[in-house]
Amino acid sequence: MKKKILVFDKLTITNLIFFFIFNFFGFEIYYISIKTNLRKLYILKNLKRFGIKWFNFEDFENDEIYSNKVQLSKVFCDNFTDTASKKIWSTNLKEVFFNRHHLSACLNYKIKEKSNEIIELLEVAKILGKNNKSYVWTKNSELFNQINNKLYGIKNLNFFINLDWIKIIITFTLKIIHIFFNGLKISNILKPKVLNLNNSSTDFRYNSKVAFFPHKGMYTQNLLKDYFYSNNRKSIFFKKKILHIEWDPTDIKTNSKLFYSKNNIPLIFWCDLNKKKDTIIEIFKFMLKMMPIILILKKKGLVTFFFISAFQIIHAKKKLLTLKNIKYLLVGYDNLFPPEISLACKLIDIKTIALQERVIVPNWVHKMIFDYYFVMGEKSIKTIKRRMNKTIINLICINQQKIKKYRLKKYKLKKSNFDYTCLVIDMNSLPKKYWFDNGRSLNNWRSNKKFYTEIIHLAKKYKNILFMIKSKNYLWLKNPEFKNINKNMNKINNIKILSNQRLWTPIRSVLKSDFAIARYSSLADEFLNLNKPIILYDLKGYPQRFFDYGQRVVSYNIIQVEDKINKLIKNFSKFNKNLNIDRRKLFFSNKNISLNSNLDKILNLN
Repeated sequence: MKKKILVFDKLTITNLIFFFIFNFFGFEIYYISIKTNLRKLYILKNLKRFGIKWFNFEDFENDEIYSNKVQLSKVFCDNFTDTASKKIWSTNLKEVFFNRHHLSACLNYKIKEKSNEIIELLEVAKILGKNNKSYVWTKNSELFNQINNKLYGIKNLNFFINLDWIKIIITFTLKIIHIFFNGLKISNILKPKVLNLNNSSTDFRYNSKVAFFPHKGMYTQNLLKDYFYSNNRKSIFFKKKILHIEWDPTDIKTNSKLFYSKNNIPLIFWCDLNKKKDTIIEIFKFMLKMMPIILILKKKGLVTFFFISAFQIIHAKKKLLTLKNIKYLLVGYDNLFPPEISLACKLIDIKTIALQERVIVPNWVHKMIFDYYFVMGEKSIKTIKRRMNKTIINLICINQQKIKKYRLKKYKLKKSNFDYTCLVIDMNSLPKKYWFDNGRSLNNWRSNKKFYTEIIHLAKKYKNILFMIKSKNYLWLKNPEFKNINKNMNKINNIKILSNQRLWTPIRSVLKSDFAIARYSSLADEFLNLNKPIILYDLKGYPQRFFDYGQRVVSYNIIQVEDKINKLIKNFSKFNKNLNIDRRKLFFSNKNISLNSNLDKILNLN
């Protein structure tokens, strides 16, 4: 007899009542997310006694769900938002969304996270219901219905009507009324604090022609995000002439603060630029104009996403207008930069310039909006043209090694006693107290323990190879989950954990290594780009399902890893040379085409 399985999207106080009702009637109950106030291990243990289980990546080895949800969500969002934007587009939308392609990109960005959640829920129900009858319990949103009807056809037992979009409109209207009844006083924007102005009275908010959003500081894994800077003091891209904008003071760590202070860098915070009253009035007027398409938006499940996106564009435009002379905006992290700000720039003729952060970005993230985008390689160009042809205007091909050759010269390292040195690039493991986030993550303790166990196996088999473990952080060493792993590693002479992060920077780690075995990361991309051999370990579709690195680079299991190591040992030069076939597709090799020379060309064009 088939079991009846019911998967809830979230553990909440309200849902808890239905957990027990359906459990009483013979349903096997699972839930995916947990409301913050209920994230207590004792609650989960007691629920488990009743057969009510938390479906998570730590306890359930279904890692393919991650790649499935991201890939399916990407395809759905692209098709859905393109179709929806065609349906609702009118000339009234130009003042905010510029054209329908930019509207599609903004909606794509807005619904992607929610689509991920919905598809994950349905994927879990699909897997659990493989030999059983499965159902789901989630809000009856239009977006859910669109995805479910198109891809799954799993019955939602939640019979309550979802009125979230009405609640948002009512709340927003009440805020407008509150402003008017309390006396509307639209004051000029408070001048944001500008830090470290080189002891000058000059207000860089008004004199800088270039602004830079580094995104949470100037460092990524001890690598300085200085790739946009010009060494020419007269250039508008000279670091002291660039207005740096961080999201919030809490975002920047000590090393970034020191960099800003030491170099007298003009710095402001996006959160200090406040024009909410102006924005609310403008968005209210915009909403009135949009009344004719409300029903279409509701039918598509886009009412909330549409107006939030419009609000953010208008608000960003108001903020940017206070920075009088800005003509160019540099983006420090492409896929994390909100397209609403990019579009706001477009509306006031500020050119946006971004750099491709990772190889997989174009085929993995939401649609992006940039005027100029520095691209890594041919494969990236093909993907961008297919997905974002109308929103990324100019693609510029450059060789973009972040670990630059001139920086490597200063490191003089002793030769190893081993025949080869392998850099092991892992995925970040969270501390024990973050058990919930760990359970929701692809790089969970179970997955990472398996990876480390296989590295131990390789170290025992290949005693002539030194395996150096390079982590984003080393908190996992104090996590009891890895106690035995750490103990076993310390017993093996040819395993070295590079826990001294000040000493073992990414630059030093790469220079010291002959080849790498890596779970996917930006450092893995960089390693391959620096003409060093790499064996990329695919985790049930991540990253290979998003971007084809080639079978010479990717391995799916320990047997394939061993096969590649054997070939590397037999003929290192030949093994590395064969990887050039994939490198040429992934990365542009022309070292004479610099980022700075291209920035100068952009200046000449505008």
